[in-house]
Amino acid sequence: MRYLATTFMLAVGLMFVTLPAFGQENEVKVVDEVVAVVNDGVITLSGVKREVKEQVGELVKEGKKPEEAQKMVDEKQGELIANLINEELLLQKAKELGLEKDVEASLNSRMLDIMKQQNFKTLDQLYEAMRKENLDPDDIKELWRKQATKDEVIRRDVQAKVYWQATPTEVKAYFDAHKDKFTKPETVTLSDLFLNFAGRDPEAVKAKANDLPSRHGPAPILRS
Repeated sequence: MRYLATTFMLAVGLMFVTLPAFGQENEVKVVDEVVAVVNDGVITLSGVKREVKEQVGELVKEGKKPEEAQKMVDEKQGELIANLINEELLLQKAKELGLEKDVEASLNSRMLDIMKQQNFKTLDQLYEAMRKENLDPDDIKELWRKQATKDEVIRRDVQAKVYWQATPTEVKAYFDAHKDKFTKPETVTLSDLFLNFAGRDPEAVKAKANDLPSRHGPAPILRS
């Protein structure tokens, strides 16, 4: 995948659709604004607004006031767009790896598990129960599909690399062969040295004080 070829064009560009009007071949209609171009995909303004709305809704559910929730999300809009770009890259990678069938199988398995847990006999019964909870089945499935896709890409393209496959025996063997890398010798650090003049020859104490820094580091503090 052309990760390095990804071109970020924040807040620029428009998508247009030509209207077949009589004598007006150049007439165009703005469909949506492009916030970012990611390889062959785009992040649209409508998509950003939808994500903002969802996050505001989640914060309101957690007890935030709508105005406060909106302000919190608006302040992190740059981070939100970056997350959408990363998500698009993962989805493109999944397509490149041909993960569609595996993702759909994972999604179907999840739906079946929920059906069994809730004692539903058909998917229609499950969908109806979702709607009663003000949940759109298609929206939920799309959300789960995206999450399953991202998880599968990370599992295959990151966690499945060789350096994640060391067995416990191999780990112990490496530790035994490189113990010096995991141990530090005991040390003692002195931050202050106090020398008292009481009952002692002042000149002898000063001489001792002058000798200590070269051997112990910190300069001593003399007290009478």
